[in-house]
Amino acid sequence: MRWLLGVLSLLLLAPIPQVSLAHPSSLGPDLDTWRLVLGPSAAYLTEEDEDDAFCLSTDWTVAHFLFWLSLGSRHAFRSSGGSSHGAYLEAGAWFLANWGLGYGFNVDEEEEWSHGPHFFFGLPFPVTGDPVEERGVVLEPYLRTGYHWGAQPYWLFETGVLLKFSLSLEFDGEDEPSSTPSPRPRF
Repeated sequence: MRWLLGVLSLLLLAPIPQVSLAHPSSLGPDLDTWRLVLGPSAAYLTEEDEDDAFCLSTDWTVAHFLFWLSLGSRHAFRSSGGSSHGAYLEAGAWFLANWGLGYGFNVDEEEEWSHGPHFFFGLPFPVTGDPVEERGVVLEPYLRTGYHWGAQPYWLFETGVLLKFSLSLEFDGEDEPSSTPSPRPRF
């Protein structure tokens, strides 16, 4: 319950940027702009009946208007010395924060597989860049929680921070890349 109050407090007290660098929205529906947002994350992971773990992940996101789709992988280092690897797919939308649903797969050092659905909540903050041109670097504290089935079903709780590098991918409105490419990638 305390973590829920903490997340709600952050949401109410946080300065909401005019445009999220990860998900363009409030300057009008620029339907010709797609975003490629990628970067690493570090997190604290707890699982029912398992040791706590430190996670390192990579996250690849494609965003269009208010909607996004992410693909990621994670490596968890357990406090007992063990480890696990995983991958996930998430889809969501921007509404004052990033809200999403996903499905993940994990395998541990004994080659035991688990999988299941999860919920994602993230609150991105611009670190560098120009929000009007929607490029830059974003720091996003997040919570990912869900249920996994496997040899021993368990609840998963992951809290961490994503560091996202955002690129604009502009199209000419006919679902084909523009014939006048940008002279450099926009970060």
